[in-house]
Amino acid sequence: MSWQDIATSIDSQAKAFEAFKEANDARIKAVEEGDMGRASELDIKLGKIEIDVKTFTDLKTEIATEME
Repeated sequence: MSWQDIATSIDSQAKAFEAFKEANDARIKAVEEGDMGRASELDIKLGKIEIDVKTFTDLKTEIATEME
């Protein structure tokens, strides 16, 4: 893997994590406001983002292993 691949992976992981934080904050707000429909929609979104974060974390681990 190239340094560009590593940088892209780290950047993608950071973006996914930021999206997760934003969606989670919105979900918490929806729950506090009693908007369970919106909270449910955001739960689904969070699940998808969690998959992305895991994918990028696994890729980062793979890169680190290759670099050893």
